[in-house]
Amino acid sequence: MNGSNTKIRIDLKNLQTYVNTFSQLPTSKCSNNIVLAPSAYQTNINSNRWILGSLTMADLHKDYAQRSMNSQYVTNCPINTPFFTGVGCVDCLPPNNIFNIQTATCESCPTGTNFDLNSRTCQVNLSSSPTTFQTNLNSDRWLLGSLTMPQVTK
Repeated sequence: MNGSNTKIRIDLKNLQTYVNTFSQLPTSKCSNNIVLAPSAYQTNINSNRWILGSLTMADLHKDYAQRSMNSQYVTNCPINTPFFTGVGCVDCLPPNNIFNIQTATCESCPTGTNFDLNSRTCQVNLSSSPTTFQTNLNSDRWLLGSLTMPQVTK
């Protein structure tokens, strides 16, 4: 039910925009450029908080190109609500502040991972993984100190 309520609110907002636009037409003296046609919305990729999911950048480019061929008008969501869910444009807020392009949902990177802007994925946080070091016993540059060889190899 929540999804249908959101769709109704978006439709009402669009209808209000059309009504306001029509009320301005008699006094506009044709000085306004107004497009009153259905527009396909899409995620505004100028936002920096989105991931591809299992898509590739080539998939994303193909999807955007296909949309522009199928629709006479394509509108990027505004930057303050940059993500298109299939119903409307939204912003993703913490803790789910990353938008998954593939699933069209707001989510967060799994525990132990961080958002990587370059790859558009959640990457393992290397600083959270403990690093262990061991002495290379084949090296000729180490000292036993007060230990004997059998104590070292245990």
